[in-house]
Amino acid sequence: MSRRFKTATQAGLDELMSRDLSELRRCVLMLDGVHFAEQCCVVALAILADGTKVPVGLWLGDTENKTVVTALLADLVDRGLSADGGLLVVIDGAKALATAVRKVFGDTALIQRCTLHKRRNVRDHLPKDQQAWVDRKLAAAFTNTDPAAGERACRELATQLEDRWPDAAASLRERLTEMFTVRRLGVTGRLERYEATGDTRRAVSDGIARTGRPITNAALVMIVVFIAFGMTGPIPPTELGITLALAVLLDATIVRVLLVPATMALIGDRNWYLPRWLDRVLPHVHFSH
Repeated sequence: MSRRFKTATQAGLDELMSRDLSELRRCVLMLDGVHFAEQCCVVALAILADGTKVPVGLWLGDTENKTVVTALLADLVDRGLSADGGLLVVIDGAKALATAVRKVFGDTALIQRCTLHKRRNVRDHLPKDQQAWVDRKLAAAFTNTDPAAGERACRELATQLEDRWPDAAASLRERLTEMFTVRRLGVTGRLERYEATGDTRRAVSDGIARTGRPITNAALVMIVVFIAFGMTGPIPPTELGITLALAVLLDATIVRVLLVPATMALIGDRNWYLPRWLDRVLPHVHFSH
């Protein structure tokens, strides 16, 4: 590794770790452990009110290391990061990280735990032949649009598991309410996926996967109706019916499946931009797919 590369990398890291965070209009802070070669680093990523993602910190250590995670959060606060007015913190399942968030930010920060980590942790306490059905139930509960119903389904599942696999039941019950924070905030659909992963392309892909079937079914019904209308009437209504059927076909395929996703992928984080004046006017914005 060249000396020039090391110097440039150190300069970039120093700039990242000294960045003033007081002017950032952040609404989400994402914290997770990332492995580089044989080392684990804790990465902090802020998502601003306009959807822009800003790296704010990188520390050597593990999310289960209480000293490391408390020091990194204190460093963010020293550089101007504040939870005044509310802050959503998305974390993995690390107990030390959750404890540090509460210690540093108090009740002003809301914690959303990663549902993928929770599902993985529960699976690890189960024999292989039991993992699939439990994971399906967890996935359905975590995607339930009603957070109370989703949490209730999880507790019922924990009761089912308790007699034979008590460790799995205990893992499921641990901080269960924090699995539904985003749902309780009324964030759903593509933005919900984005908040959970920070990946615009994945948010778009998941949104299409979840809405593709009803859109296609509705388009087919409309196409059949318009074609039937076009085949049975005089010439002007016939032309109109066939034209409408073609328009719906193009909208359901070319526009919704190709053009819209491609445009959203190109726009990236700006998909979630909300003008400041509109943000002030609207007390609550509910996103749905």
